[in-house]
Amino acid sequence: MVSYILGKELAKYVPQSGFLSLLMTGDGKAIGTKFGISFCGRWVWHMKDHIDVGFMKLFYANYLFKDHGTYEVQDESGAQLAAEKAHINERIDKIKV
Repeated sequence: MVSYILGKELAKYVPQSGFLSLLMTGDGKAIGTKFGISFCGRWVWHMKDHIDVGFMKLFYANYLFKDHGTYEVQDESGAQLAAEKAHINERIDKIKV
């Protein structure tokens, strides 16, 4: 979306060919498959839980803004930021319905 708004070339989507599938079975176990190999057990449940908890931590406020203030948002004059904001606003105005 950002590339589109900025008028940049869009990246071609290439889906994964072999992905991990995990499904909890409700009894403290899970089943999974990867590259055509199936597996099940409590260890699969623990693996899925570890992945899920790690993913959800990405949205915790303490983690979400932990790097706030460490990046330069604009150059010294602010001209680059102002120009980009103006360009984005123009693009948004064109796509509003």
